Amino acid sequence: KKKKRMKHSSLVLVLLLFVVLADSAWQQKASSSSSSTGGRGMVVRLKPRLTRRLTAHPVATWQQQIQMPGGRLGPKVVPLKGNLTYWGEYFAYVGLGTPPQYLQLQVDTGSTDLVVYTPGCYGCPNTTYLSYDVSKSSTGSSVDCQMTDTYTCQNQCEYSDSCNWQDSYGDGSSISGSVYTDVFTVDGLVTQSSVSIGGILTSTVGNDGFEPTGVDGIWGFAFTKLSGWGGSSVFSVMTGDFNWYDGFSMCLQPTGGVLSLGVDYSKDSRFKWTDLTDEVWYVVAIDDIKFGNRSIGVDYYYLNDNQVIVDSGTTLVIVSTDIYAAMRKTLLSFCDQKSRWLAGICGVPSNMTLFDNQCYQMNATQVAAFPSLSINFPGIGDLPILNSDYLWQGAGIPGYYCLGIQAMDSVPVIIGDVFLQRYHVAFDKNNDKIGFGPLASCPSA
Repeated sequence: KKKKRMKHSSLVLVLLLFVVLADSAWQQKASSSSSSTGGRGMVVRLKPRLTRRLTAHPVATWQQQIQMPGGRLGPKVVPLKGNLTYWGEYFAYVGLGTPPQYLQLQVDTGSTDLVVYTPGCYGCPNTTYLSYDVSKSSTGSSVDCQMTDTYTCQNQCEYSDSCNWQDSYGDGSSISGSVYTDVFTVDGLVTQSSVSIGGILTSTVGNDGFEPTGVDGIWGFAFTKLSGWGGSSVFSVMTGDFNWYDGFSMCLQPTGGVLSLGVDYSKDSRFKWTDLTDEVWYVVAIDDIKFGNRSIGVDYYYLNDNQVIVDSGTTLVIVSTDIYAAMRKTLLSFCDQKSRWLAGICGVPSNMTLFDNQCYQMNATQVAAFPSLSINFPGIGDLPILNSDYLWQGAGIPGYYCLGIQAMDSVPVIIGDVFLQRYHVAFDKNNDKIGFGPLASCPSA
């Protein structure tokens, strides 16, 4: 199951995040152990993730929205669908072109581009999917590689007049296609300027396609430096069109969520803020990681050695193997307390723990025995999430828990949805900060 796409500015790396289970078919065998560990042996299979399509939203022009003083358009609140346990991602219903061609796109702060399927895509899903057809839009056009100074075309006009692009991914797969421009519609709001669109013409991911869950592409929110063709994000175009505040926020909830565009929480006392340290992804620094009040003991340098990013397009929390080993050691230290017996951690073979991609059946009491997990951010301090947040029910079977943390080297530490679900997260590009507020501050869609 692909969970996100993340590109490195020098080496294109997109994490196609899988729950790395016991075999290539997403199988997970829980350890056969005593009732004191909470494990009851079985093969855990992920159920199919078929995205239900949404009904069409009415089309309206931006002049119909609420106007703020100074000609600024009021913030736009967009409903999100999806969750962590069934889909493993969150997505919005958007339209491209005139009349709008509606698609479902994953909202992703770990990439910049808007990429979607196009008709006749080679290697794209065999099942039904929605696509964007530039020939059916009165406002759409294909970017001519000979005529553009705006975009960086990867083919350099050698084989085609079309402006081509290609993205490669961490598992060796890739997608490629042509760049188009067209208007963008979300929840009745239509851009006045055209946005750039990466139309997927070829996918080497196999029969499941680039987005096998029924989602038709990705809506990226990161910075221009990360774009496959040097384009601005859709949100940046909308900010200019509607004179919005350059900020947005996300609430990723157990069922669905909320995306707020053009919002300013910078003076909201409910939010705690940390600085962005780079503008490629949403890069932050972290000072520590703790289970309960126990630090994992990893130095600041090694925590931040390959950067730390906040990424709504990644389901889990991703750390280096060294950080992962320190987290394992810290949780194991709780096994010395007879009053706190951690299922899948204490009293099981060293290669059969939750850290070894095993899922365990647990009841509420066993889940509650686990300590909280917190990340310490400069300017904020410790931000905790619950044990039930990082004990992820990704097996798709109620009562079976996997670890919502994975190890991967040569990529940034990624603060994904397992952590973000606990907070109302504000991305304040105007002040180069990221804020974390309580879920009670989330608006209604």
